[in-house]
Amino acid sequence: RLYYAAAMRKAGAGDGEMASKLGIPPFALRNTLRQAGKYSLNQLRDMCTWCIDTEFQVKNGELSEEGSLEQVMLRILSLQKENGKS
Repeated sequence: RLYYAAAMRKAGAGDGEMASKLGIPPFALRNTLRQAGKYSLNQLRDMCTWCIDTEFQVKNGELSEEGSLEQVMLRILSLQKENGKS
């Protein structure tokens, strides 16, 4: 949701349209956009890719389910630290 909200904001979509397309209430959209603002659009896209790749690897037995979520979260947190934002 963070990536799609940021992409729609960049494309000039209004709050009502974004909330509707994301299926969230307006207050949740504000929080989503605030969180997305901590990252560039490319970083958000990378995070989506990491999550999808990890899920694929777990479901195909290439990666153990145990610890896989933690690994992705550590990668995401390292981006946040690189950006100097919390």
